[in-house]
Amino acid sequence: MSEEWGPWIRHDGKGCPCAGSYVESEQRDGLIEQHIAEGVNPELIASAWDWSSHLYRDLDIIAYRIRKPRGLTILEELLVNLPERVDA
Repeated sequence: MSEEWGPWIRHDGKGCPCAGSYVESEQRDGLIEQHIAEGVNPELIASAWDWSSHLYRDLDIIAYRIRKPRGLTILEELLVNLPERVDA
């Protein structure tokens, strides 16, 4: 089966660019977790996606990758294994 995850993306700390996606994220302290990216809630004191508060630096998300939808993974596998075109 092909890779289920997109490439790792270095995060700049300027909010959550992938809200609603299932992601694997790496925090500054080295912890790697899989979760749904909930975005930045302005009612919270700090967010791992928004570094502007600098309250919990170790929890800042420094990289993430998005899980590909199962249908996309299947489609990519089909495209790789397409038979070579033969002229009639």
